[in-house]
Amino acid sequence: MSVRNVSDVMRQRFVHVTPDTSLSEALELMETTRLRFLLVIEDERLIGIVSHKDLRIVRDKLRIENTNEASEDLLEVTSVEIAMTTSPETIRPSCSLAEAEQRLHSVEVGVIPVTTGRACAERLVGIVVESDLPRDGDCLDS
Repeated sequence: MSVRNVSDVMRQRFVHVTPDTSLSEALELMETTRLRFLLVIEDERLIGIVSHKDLRIVRDKLRIENTNEASEDLLEVTSVEIAMTTSPETIRPSCSLAEAEQRLHSVEVGVIPVTTGRACAERLVGIVVESDLPRDGDCLDS
């Protein structure tokens, strides 16, 4: 049996936003899709990732610094770019599932974008989510 790799389990459909997407739109998208993260893409290239926690922190900061009414308006005109994590951890499609599992433990969001190269800003081709990996007792590399 051959070694299974990331390309065997990665999701090729994913939800994403651009850096110009408003914070309110991103929060609404997360609520309707029930996702904990959004990929931030520009010209088919991954430039960041934003988690629900990141958005809540920025939203709460805006509420503290402004009245609630003003903070809601600011959510409409403030972009995801200020809340996103730039240069997130990525993995290549050819990496083993064992490596993917190890790398997933080093990220907070529970997802690793799959790119064509070794770095962020490469072409995004998929994602690996913790639930996509074999469970304990399943064979990672056979």
